[in-house]
Amino acid sequence: MKIFFVGDRWGVGGGTSGQLLLAARGLAARGHELTVAVRRVDAPEEAGIVVRQIPWALPRLGRGFLDGYLERLRRPTRAVMSWIRGPSLPGWRAGGGAHEAWIEARDGVVRRRDRHELARERRSADRASIVVVNSALAAQDVLTHLGVSKARIRLVRNGVDLDRFHPSRARSASGRVVIFVGQGWRRKGLRTAIHAFELAASSRDVLWVVASAADLASALAGRSAPDQLRHIEPSPDLPLWLERADVLLHPTLYDSSANVVLEAMACGVVPITSARDGSTEQVDDPALVLSDPTDLASVVERLRYGLAQAEPERWRAVAERWPASRMVEGIEDAMRELEHG
Repeated sequence: MKIFFVGDRWGVGGGTSGQLLLAARGLAARGHELTVAVRRVDAPEEAGIVVRQIPWALPRLGRGFLDGYLERLRRPTRAVMSWIRGPSLPGWRAGGGAHEAWIEARDGVVRRRDRHELARERRSADRASIVVVNSALAAQDVLTHLGVSKARIRLVRNGVDLDRFHPSRARSASGRVVIFVGQGWRRKGLRTAIHAFELAASSRDVLWVVASAADLASALAGRSAPDQLRHIEPSPDLPLWLERADVLLHPTLYDSSANVVLEAMACGVVPITSARDGSTEQVDDPALVLSDPTDLASVVERLRYGLAQAEPERWRAVAERWPASRMVEGIEDAMRELEHG
């Protein structure tokens, strides 16, 4: 089968781009021919995968220019899916859920940038005959906010590279290590994570913040960083940090399904995340789920509970239920459906 994907970035990393890479590799290994059109290329082509860079100006020129370019590039392929908002294609993977759901979780105020994202999202949702989501939460959101019928929705949960993410007994601190991973400090709850750590941790514990320096500065809002905080710039080296941590703290306001939760479990790390994150559907301990990620007392309580747990084998076993191959099979089924109309 010839498959055409549209994405934002080609390279190793997290988020939607990470899942796109895993899916493309897995489909190529199954004998399919893939063309992947992206705005940014950070890795070389691989066997069975042709990578095309979308000219940077096309998305800015408007819907007609971008859609026309992609139409010419994909001919005569029928199995076509966009992994980003904007393109009008037969398939769309709504990896970010519904933007309106994030607006509601944030403050309910629609800003200028939001209107742009909502319009791009609407274009993709209206054209797609199949909308792939990665959680039941995201399925409900695209149904409620975008009017996508259940008949068009396909649930394909995220998968994890179990070879890249795995437990390790290597330790770099005498105390326990809490790790925060995420970009977009407000949505991911970085300020709350820092405050909760200060209240729940002992003097020997450390907090690793894997985020941009700008995000960390915004979350601290002019105050000094705690002595136990260590800042780590995002990079493909994330597995090296995750496998040495004890607890992931992810008090996100909205995530359709955060990759890092599954990646942390694959490393044997205790996952604490929010009920507003679809990845909670893969976490089997409700005591680790934050019903309200803005309730600091609740986050502190969950963090104390998580710090008392030490069951790397348990969490690795949970992650092993969701290998990348399982996600690839789901995407393959969706592409076959698109291929046959």
